[in-house]
Amino acid sequence: MRQIFEQIQHRAARLYDDILAGRLAGWRTYVFAYIVSATVLILAFVTRDSLDPVTGARLIFALSIPAILISAAAGGWGPGLFATGQTAAAAFLFMPPKASLMTQILLLLLHAAVGLLIIWGGEQLRQSRRRGSTAEDELTARDGQIRAILKTCPDATIIIDPVGRIVAFNRAAETLFGQKESQLVGKAASLLLPAQADPNRDTHTTTARRNDGSVFPARLATGEFRADGRVYVIAFIRDLSDAPKLQDDIAPGT
Repeated sequence: MRQIFEQIQHRAARLYDDILAGRLAGWRTYVFAYIVSATVLILAFVTRDSLDPVTGARLIFALSIPAILISAAAGGWGPGLFATGQTAAAAFLFMPPKASLMTQILLLLLHAAVGLLIIWGGEQLRQSRRRGSTAEDELTARDGQIRAILKTCPDATIIIDPVGRIVAFNRAAETLFGQKESQLVGKAASLLLPAQADPNRDTHTTTARRNDGSVFPARLATGEFRADGRVYVIAFIRDLSDAPKLQDDIAPGT
């Protein structure tokens, strides 16, 4: 029983996430719209005899607005129109008993016109969420690609943002500098590279600083890449401490 409850809870949470992200598509959108609008229709049947036509019509109209909006926001025009039809049927149940045919038609047309406006708003909301979700997915994919590159790179690798802050730091860099990535992300790259990474010089020798403050000679290779309209520097650092003959060629702070 507990497993069944957990599965239902999991599916409900996934449906909620899909609705918020605008990913609900296909037949599921119509099922969702049917459930939402059918709730309004059932409520109309249940309360039909207990409420006077004016109060009932106001209640149905008030409930129709969120029902149509939610359906359109979840699935667009199709489910929104479906919900409009369902709620129009509920509104028809509360038509004034003495209303003429023309009055009934005008009221239903008014309901449809309001429904179309609500659907348009819901569709705009859905498109906005989908664009946001797509951008977020692209950022996640790009971050995954960068992480994959950092993971497989044998040299210490640091990604630096346009203002000189550390964005990413691979395992080799953690070993070389004696600090975890979580300790350095967001901090100035100059803490590790006093001479700063110069993207105009592809490969050169310089000095770098470990966590304990010790300075060591290093070969620094840099490059640039663009992401989200910003230019980032990727720096590859190799320790030259085991190459004594090269240390004399390295000017401190260069």
